[in-house]
Amino acid sequence: MAKKPAPKAVKKKEAASPGNVNKMVVIGLMLAVVPFSLPSCMVLVAGMLPTLGAYLGEKGDDRYAFLCVGGLNLAALVPYLFGMWFGVHSIDEATDLLTESGMLLWSYMAASVGWLIYKAMPPIISGWLAMNTHKRINGLRSAQKKLVEDWGTGVIPHGLQAPPAKK
Repeated sequence: MAKKPAPKAVKKKEAASPGNVNKMVVIGLMLAVVPFSLPSCMVLVAGMLPTLGAYLGEKGDDRYAFLCVGGLNLAALVPYLFGMWFGVHSIDEATDLLTESGMLLWSYMAASVGWLIYKAMPPIISGWLAMNTHKRINGLRSAQKKLVEDWGTGVIPHGLQAPPAKK
């Protein structure tokens, strides 16, 4: 007699993860605020286009370009948003800001600085780590050499070589 195959395990619906719930709450709050702050949303959407491009263009779990570009992009927009919030907060004012070249120029230039930071930091950090690693290796070699001078070659584990002599 042939054995019956084991029944397949039924997959349970996975509960919504806390991260997804948080995202949904934030999106819901943002959508609820749009009618009350349409001028600010107009300025943010137009000014944060480089951030949107960085977010959509970057693949993978680590989205550091989005953080670099978005942080500086938003920082350049904050003075204009504060001017609207504590001054005239109207669609006409938002349209004036959007047609004024200075606001978009500052915003996009700050985003380009964010891209420069994103592209320049990995080689800088890599070089710094390599320099520190070489410095540490040289320190350990000199300590090993001093131990061999003080205690003789008997302190070297079997199969390892004595440290190279410095010239």
